[in-house]
Amino acid sequence: MLRPISWIKFERLYFKERYLKHADRNGLKRLFLKEYGITGRQLNGTIFNLSGNVEANRQALLRNLETKKRKLDKVGKRIKSALKSDRKDWFKYTSTTDRSLISNVRSLTSRSG
Repeated sequence: MLRPISWIKFERLYFKERYLKHADRNGLKRLFLKEYGITGRQLNGTIFNLSGNVEANRQALLRNLETKKRKLDKVGKRIKSALKSDRKDWFKYTSTTDRSLISNVRSLTSRSG
C-alpha cells in the first residue's frame, strides 16, 4: 500500500534509516520504492541531496572543531605565560576595566526593568 508523505518527511525517514540505523543502501532503495511509490530517479535525487547535506554538515563540524582547538591552544599558552611571569597582579582588573564592567551591568539591569 502506498503511503502519501511530504518530501521533507521522506528525507527524514531515509536519513534515520540510512545514517542513524546504518541500514543497507540497496535494501532501503527497494523498500522505499515499493512503500512510497516514487520513481528511482526521485529517490536518487533525494539520496544525492541528503548525502551532500550530511557531508557539508560533517565538514562544518570538523572546521569548527579545528577552530576551537586553535583557540584553546592560544588560551593555554596565555595561561602558561601568566603563571611563569613575575607579575602578581596578572588577573586583577584596572580601574578602567572596573568602570566598563559596572556600566555593562547597569545597562543590562536597566533593560530588564
